[in-house]
Amino acid sequence: MRVLYRRRVTLLSVTLAGVFIAALLSMAQPRLYRSVASLEVQGVNENFLNLRDIDPAATPNASSNDVYVKTQSEILQQDALIEQASDKLNLAERPEFQPHSGFWERLREASPRAAQNAAQYAADVARKHLKIEPARDSQIIRVAFDAHDPQLAADFANTLARTFIEQSVNGRRRAAQEIQEWLGPRIQELRSKLQTSEAALDEYTRESGLVLAPGDDTLAADKLRGVQDELSKAQSDLIAKQVQFDLIAKNPAEITTENPGIRDYETKLTDLRRQLADLESILQPESYKVVRVKAQIVQLEAAIARESRRVRQSVQNDYVAAQRRQTGLASVYARQSALVSKMTAKMTHYNTLKHEVDTNRQFYEAMLQKVNEAGLASAVRQSNIRLVAPAEPAFRPYKPNLPLNLSIGLFAGLVLAVGSVMLTEQTNSRLRAPGEASFYLNLPELGTIPSAESLEPALQKLIGTENGKQPVERITWDKRFSKMSEAFRATVASILSAEQNGDHHDVLVITSPLAGEGKTTVSSNLGIALAEVRGRVLLIDGDMRRPRLHKIFGLANSWGLSDILRERNATEDLPLDALVKKTGVPRLYLLPSGPCTDSIFSLLYSERMARLMQRFRQEFDYVIVDAPPCLEFADARILARYAEGVLLVLRANYGDKKTALAAANRLFLDGVPVLGTILNHWNPVVWGDAYGYPSYRGVYDQTAS
Repeated sequence: MRVLYRRRVTLLSVTLAGVFIAALLSMAQPRLYRSVASLEVQGVNENFLNLRDIDPAATPNASSNDVYVKTQSEILQQDALIEQASDKLNLAERPEFQPHSGFWERLREASPRAAQNAAQYAADVARKHLKIEPARDSQIIRVAFDAHDPQLAADFANTLARTFIEQSVNGRRRAAQEIQEWLGPRIQELRSKLQTSEAALDEYTRESGLVLAPGDDTLAADKLRGVQDELSKAQSDLIAKQVQFDLIAKNPAEITTENPGIRDYETKLTDLRRQLADLESILQPESYKVVRVKAQIVQLEAAIARESRRVRQSVQNDYVAAQRRQTGLASVYARQSALVSKMTAKMTHYNTLKHEVDTNRQFYEAMLQKVNEAGLASAVRQSNIRLVAPAEPAFRPYKPNLPLNLSIGLFAGLVLAVGSVMLTEQTNSRLRAPGEASFYLNLPELGTIPSAESLEPALQKLIGTENGKQPVERITWDKRFSKMSEAFRATVASILSAEQNGDHHDVLVITSPLAGEGKTTVSSNLGIALAEVRGRVLLIDGDMRRPRLHKIFGLANSWGLSDILRERNATEDLPLDALVKKTGVPRLYLLPSGPCTDSIFSLLYSERMARLMQRFRQEFDYVIVDAPPCLEFADARILARYAEGVLLVLRANYGDKKTALAAANRLFLDGVPVLGTILNHWNPVVWGDAYGYPSYRGVYDQTAS
């Protein structure tokens, strides 16, 4: 969102361009009017004349209603139906439905379309403008037609709907007539066949002497089924009795577990035996208590024996009774089965004749009913399709849809704008905003200096202009309450805060990866800001190839650093006034670069340079060296040997991240401590709100007033 807000002008321009193009395209499109007719596919009353049984194409049930409505929609789009509607309206005589003899048509004279007549061509054109759409979750079919004439659009939709209804009515009527004509001769054949089968059934019944029970069955068969049921129950009971008898015979102990009376005796016997054991442990065997408990034990054992014998006898008696009952029922079943077998052959033939009679009667009655229903259905005009909403001429064109086209243009323009902005942001490798250098270089960002173009108009008039550019090299002194001057003071505060951790940076080298990134402007303003708070400050113009500090402070460059390094006298013997020059800023001194020489590298790498820097440390509180770009020249790397730290100036939206990283790595490899970076020339109007830097234009205006 920050990126989109920053590039909001581009977003707005591209989006408005998309809307404008959409408006032009809409104006260029021909006007089309759409009329819609609504058809309802109703369910036929199946109770009226049983039409569902007569017409195989009747309305299906509710479960398949959606499929049926879609089928009717497909029929509406058939070529024959569209051609009939076209012929009724004479579309072939209208110019918009006639073939055009243009260049492409002459090239395609051999194609099948060239062989079509005018009516077929008109029907093809009408099909392209026709749209059949079944409504969702309903039985409505919408017939929509587009035409340049609104009246024609309504007429064609209504004509096609009525033609479809007529086709449905005629189809049902023809189907009913064909069914009636086909079923007439078959009725006579079925009547004769039914009469013959009924006579044969009556004659056989008299000859066989069959006596039938209710349900068309014999009495002997009913008795056999009853004996069979009783025999099955007797066999089941015998099996259960035999299992119980065998179990007791093999394991008499089962009597105890199955009989509740014996279980009670066993429980009491166990208690008496425990009491006897307790008494024998403390009393003599002749004690009356011991004798009484033993007598009770003998009585319980005798009772258990009697109960066991009674249970075994009862099981045996039940088993014998079940055997006898099963044997008797088996004998009765055998006799009755023999009797029924004699009647089976007669009943089989009888059932065959009766089934034939029933089948012939049902078929005859059904066919007779269908013939009568088909005769009535062929005389009744009925259809399950109704025109519920005839089409009306449209008052407004359907196409072009200006709101829709403008919405599409707006959306397309917005998507294109967002895509282009995001692509540009992703492919842009330059440092553009605060925080980016700190992230990519892993160095603290000591300050951010806004660009001169972002200054207020009132401030531009106060500080004047030079060749269309703002003179900002001394803005910290010329306009102390400006945004830029406060930015330089904030950078000085960051440097001084680092000294509170125990590191005092007497000598600072300020450089940049490339030329034109504003290192000289930063050097001069940092020197002014430091002179305001920390005693005497010396600015050294270490860029002998392109010196600028002497111009900023209005001093001559006839004598400077190059001259001092070429002198033979000891630097300690030279007076300070001969080494540096005072500027118009209190406590700020300047050492110009001096005339350019070919031996810059040897002069900077000399022992005299080291002694000179040592004296400056003693004479001044801070020494700031403006060095050339570190990637273009080796001067900055040499000067950094005499300093406690290096400040790397990076211009926003100027150099890419790889260049800044290469400069930092080169200084790291030299063992030079890089204190941090200063982002110069960034635009707070574009990036300020996105990165949380509020504008204090109002505060500045109040202070200036």
